[in-house]
Amino acid sequence: MVEEVVRNPRIHYFKVPRLGSFMAIHLEYDSCLHEEAFDDGVKDMLSVHKRRAEQEDEKADWEKDEQMRKEQKEQDEEASEYKPEERDWPTIEAAGYIKKKVQFVVCMNTCGQDRQFTEDEKKFALRTVQFYRDRWEKLEEENLTSDIMGKCDSGEEDRLYKEHQEAMDL
Repeated sequence: MVEEVVRNPRIHYFKVPRLGSFMAIHLEYDSCLHEEAFDDGVKDMLSVHKRRAEQEDEKADWEKDEQMRKEQKEQDEEASEYKPEERDWPTIEAAGYIKKKVQFVVCMNTCGQDRQFTEDEKKFALRTVQFYRDRWEKLEEENLTSDIMGKCDSGEEDRLYKEHQEAMDL
């Protein structure tokens, strides 16, 4: 924050100096839109799909076993009442993305207005930059997730094509 730009020797003018203030706000956010994050995200998503499929198979086997236990209990009249066994299945989620720090500076001035920034204007500028930073990070994660899902879906289409259509094309 430079309260009076004309009185500050660090300020350089290319033309006539104008009275006012200058404010610079550091904007730093974690970016996940780069090649390493995409490649790692695709590998992780393929791994997640594989582990989820394995878990679904395991759930189906467990449900069959439970159904068999239930039928055995119902057939055996002397046995106690069937009580289903409860089992918690862990949720399989993708890991976080690789992120890199990106830095910018947001600059504002009141040069030519001969006034300083008010406290409300300073707070508004800081809150706006914080909101912008948070929204930017979230939007980049959404875009990367969309790109990764698109890549995984196209890989599935390619696999299906190779299995069914490639022999006919040759």
